[in-house]
Amino acid sequence: MLEAAQGVDDLRIRSRKQVNDDDDDEEEVAEESEEKFEKRVHLYAVLMLQRASGSKRDNYKDSLVYQTRKDLIVDFLKSAIVKKCQNANCSA
Repeated sequence: MLEAAQGVDDLRIRSRKQVNDDDDDEEEVAEESEEKFEKRVHLYAVLMLQRASGSKRDNYKDSLVYQTRKDLIVDFLKSAIVKKCQNANCSA
């Protein structure tokens, strides 16, 4: 289910671009409410779970999934060790 997890990261609230006549600037205006977005994410999750119903629980050591999990843990541990705040606007 690695592809499904990466697909969830790609989901965004749908918006349309609005052009101002004065400055020719483009603004993104939300077209989809949070409730509709939440329903879309839930539907995506249900669909992916139904597609993966044939996979077994013991298949977690798939090489690509295992390596991705390992990389994520290493990235988390590296960021947890840092004593300085990584946010640009933080004065800590």
